Amino acid sequence: MSGLRGATPKIKCDISKLKPHVLKKYLKSRGTDAILPINSYTGEVRAMFRSIVLFCFLFAVFGLVLCNWTIGQEKPLELTYGSMYSPDHPFSQVDKRMFAKIEKETGGKVKIKPYWAGTLISSREGVEEVAKGVVNMGTVLPSYTRAGYHIHKASYYFFYGANQDIGRKVFFEVLKKVPEIEKEYQGLKVLSWASGVDYQLLLRKPIKKIEDVKGMRIKVTSELAHVFKTLGAEGVVVPMTETYEQMQKGILDGALISYEGLKTFKFAEVGKYVVVLDFYRTHGGNRAMNIDTWNRLPEDVKRVFESSIPVWGLETDKAFERAHKEGIEFAKQQGVQFIQLSKEDLDKFYAPLREIARKKAEELDKMGLPGSKILNEAQRLIKQYAK
Repeated sequence: MSGLRGATPKIKCDISKLKPHVLKKYLKSRGTDAILPINSYTGEVRAMFRSIVLFCFLFAVFGLVLCNWTIGQEKPLELTYGSMYSPDHPFSQVDKRMFAKIEKETGGKVKIKPYWAGTLISSREGVEEVAKGVVNMGTVLPSYTRAGYHIHKASYYFFYGANQDIGRKVFFEVLKKVPEIEKEYQGLKVLSWASGVDYQLLLRKPIKKIEDVKGMRIKVTSELAHVFKTLGAEGVVVPMTETYEQMQKGILDGALISYEGLKTFKFAEVGKYVVVLDFYRTHGGNRAMNIDTWNRLPEDVKRVFESSIPVWGLETDKAFERAHKEGIEFAKQQGVQFIQLSKEDLDKFYAPLREIARKKAEELDKMGLPGSKILNEAQRLIKQYAK
């Protein structure tokens, strides 16, 4: 008995009714002496397993819900768009449709916020303003720039003799062959190549022959000032947005405009005579995105913009075709007279273009730009499509 006096009695215990946390402590302290019924042990394990599975399932569901909620709450990328035109101008109407198209095709990832009527960018400085990041994207008019865009400006001469339909085909063929055309849009990603315009001559006083413009002060684009200089007129570069007032005050005697401007800019109110020239304005980049903005876009968003480039340009050209008809009808209601010059007079207007085009091509060649290449290819294709 004395040998057993210091020993702790071993108690065989049925622990099937112990709670899990008590069971754990008990087994740890008592070792294998505890008697655990197989059925009870298996039941406890199954219960613990079910708890673990349920926890993992709920955690996964919660994770998915949280992920979807986060994606749903992600804000779209907002891009600012600047335009010097009013929200009702044909350019702007096309822009609105393209914004909706892009927003839809990006699945709502992109939201474009427009600022119309020169709120953020101007006609004269729009190209530089977009390139500098005043806005993420916008309407650009390279012909109004004081410097640069030598190819674009010279192209007004290179494509002489084309109309809208032929000019569109020829321009895009030349664009594919001459990458330098797009390269001169430095700091920009061109989003639309369009024209949509044949120039007509709006005057405050009528003329009978083209020589009658001698001594007149006429609003032109910089590249066409030379043509009117050969006719004895002064060509002045004035933005469209300033032309109405200057004609109204008599500062300008006339302006090169498109038919749509008779209505959209109300030019039919300040000029009552339109000399029909049908002078093709070459296609060029007229919407663009700041290159830093472009480089930051996700690849899938870039693909949407890329696929929209030909659509944006073609829709612009079509919009102008419709607007031209409306402009002519509006002008007739305002009492505007349309003057048809003789073929001989039109030849006198176009004659200087051939020599000017050749000189401009040579100037570009000396600058290391493909002036003669563009001129020769453009004229070859114009003759080909005119047959």
